[in-house]
Amino acid sequence: MSNDPRPLPRMADYGAHFRRYWRRLTTLSVVGALVGATLFFLLEPQYVATSRVLVSPQITYLSLRPEQERQPLVTLDTTAALLFSSETIDRVSEEMGVSRAAAIDSLKVTAKPLSRILIIQVTADTEVAARQGLVAAVTSMLEQQADTFALGSERLSLLKRRVATLEAQAQNSISAGAPAQSLFDTVRLLQARLERAIATNNTTSEVVAREGVREFRPAELETYVVSGLALGIALALLSAGAVSHAPHLRRRVLALA
Repeated sequence: MSNDPRPLPRMADYGAHFRRYWRRLTTLSVVGALVGATLFFLLEPQYVATSRVLVSPQITYLSLRPEQERQPLVTLDTTAALLFSSETIDRVSEEMGVSRAAAIDSLKVTAKPLSRILIIQVTADTEVAARQGLVAAVTSMLEQQADTFALGSERLSLLKRRVATLEAQAQNSISAGAPAQSLFDTVRLLQARLERAIATNNTTSEVVAREGVREFRPAELETYVVSGLALGIALALLSAGAVSHAPHLRRRVLALA
């Protein structure tokens, strides 16, 4: 236990202490906040370029079966993965003049909920590099999507022949007096599937919005200001405490002498 006979400080003592040193506290707090803001603006700015791409709902597989089936479409995740392919990363790296690792780090892709819109961003140290990197990334993704996901002409030709064969069989059945309604139903199903496949095969994803390059700093101004303010208050309290204890220290030193 402490044997210090001095009473504990009261709230009034703290108030008196503040009134006595309020100029010091105010000055150092303001100086600390200004220093924090200055350090923030001394940070090197970075630039981010953004594009929004509407992904085409292309069919990825064309079934030749006569049963009703759900036709798989290209997903946003599948298309977004093309942004990080070797071909895209190489193009972005070349355009920005950075390493492949830096090119990967500069890329960011998100998606709008319940939509087919990809939001693609490229971050760089300069405005020109950000814009060039974004153009390279988006162009490469669109080109690869067209080459990779488009249905081959061979698959389309097979379905066309399948439709023509079933239609001929239905006509022959009618000529022979046999029922052919089921065959015609199958022909209509496959024909609709073919038409939809051709329609999606001829569509391409497109850039629906290309925003300007935005400048930012990799930190928050508020964080630097508050940190500087807290440091200024701490220094003010320490210096005020040192000043208030100086007479006691002098008397102790004189007593020891």
